[in-house]
Amino acid sequence: MKATPTAFIECLPNIFPVKGVATAVAPGDVIEYEALDMFQRPWAQLWEKYFEQGMQKPEEENLFEFD
Repeated sequence: MKATPTAFIECLPNIFPVKGVATAVAPGDVIEYEALDMFQRPWAQLWEKYFEQGMQKPEEENLFEFD
């Protein structure tokens, strides 16, 4: 009795962040890929770089200062 060969399927991503936007990339396309720091909120890094240009963060209020 012959056994059917097991099909090996490897998950390959086809959606990459291109200029901060999730973009489907076809096999063989060459893109510039930016490796993000996965421990420091990578979504915030992309958002600040591509969508918040020229914006300023609000001043942090001091929680321990009593008026």
